[in-house]
Amino acid sequence: MSVPFPYNSDDLLRFINGEEPIPELIQQKIESGRSRGKENVLKCLYDCYLMRENSARAQKEKRRIYSKQYHKDNKEKIKQYREDNKDKIKEWSKRYHQENKEKRNEYSKQYLMDNHEKEKKRKNDYYNQNKDIVLNKSRKYREANRDRILEANKVKMQCECGVVFTKNGKSRHYKTKAHLRTIEDFKKISDDVNEYLLSL
Repeated sequence: MSVPFPYNSDDLLRFINGEEPIPELIQQKIESGRSRGKENVLKCLYDCYLMRENSARAQKEKRRIYSKQYHKDNKEKIKQYREDNKDKIKEWSKRYHQENKEKRNEYSKQYLMDNHEKEKKRKNDYYNQNKDIVLNKSRKYREANRDRILEANKVKMQCECGVVFTKNGKSRHYKTKAHLRTIEDFKKISDDVNEYLLSL
């Protein structure tokens, strides 16, 4: 296995221009190729470095172009394969999702945090362009799950401020002056107790 070359293009340029002393590793390379001369060896190393860097990018781009072209040329073949192996693909996909569930969830959360405004705009645009479809879908869901929704809304909940409300009234209750005032009072009492305990 070859040892990776520890110098980047900027380092090699500095050695070529004489701004820094030549390290022992490169000095050995120069001595092993005496007939070529110091400048030629350094320039050769520099060119090799650039070729290696560019070849990695070039290979990646080649693979991307090849993949795109392959899919374009073999559309029917790929479609046929998917139809023939529907169950196999479905099972593989299901297994992949199960095995990478945490990773996918973490990625999704991070993506949504990083692109919050973009996603908000995308959803808003979709809603505005497909308002009828979205409202119709929502209406159908409510009709199909009417009993379940009514049952869920009948569930009573007790707030930390002492008030009992139904599940569908939760948001409304949290905005009431009584709730906000009680929570503020609790916070003041809690701060006073903490301050007293710290003073002991």
